[in-house]
Amino acid sequence: MIAYDKLAEELKDKVNIVAVDCDAHRALCTSNGVRGFPTIKMYVSNPDNADDRLENGKSNDYTGSRSLDKLKEFALKSVKP
Repeated sequence: MIAYDKLAEELKDKVNIVAVDCDAHRALCTSNGVRGFPTIKMYVSNPDNADDRLENGKSNDYTGSRSLDKLKEFALKSVKP
């Protein structure tokens, strides 16, 4: 199982993890500033649950390690407990 699938499984009911096929959804990816693959972005729909780095409807790009532990740390640090 790749790290993204495992991440989605481990963070179920805490954080939604979504994959987008940018070949099939080119307009969506372009409008969100995706220029290379893989691109990892954090979005927040409820500002009350986000830390101060995120604004409602804005994204925060992740540029760190693609390991499960680092992805999980990023995702959990971006939401309030």
